[in-house]
Amino acid sequence: MATIDADPRPGDVAGGYTKSDRAAEPLGWTPKLSLKDGIRSALDWIPVRDGLLKD
Repeated sequence: MATIDADPRPGDVAGGYTKSDRAAEPLGWTPKLSLKDGIRSALDWIPVRDGLLKD
């Protein structure tokens, strides 16, 4: 799959971040993975996703 670089679209964010500990009280949610493991999991998903989205 080819990619095309383009300028940011209105509303695109420069990056993402989280303060997941702030979700614990109002939502009763806590992360199951550490930051390092979450990043690893996201990167491991890329080839799986690409295989599922093949033309």
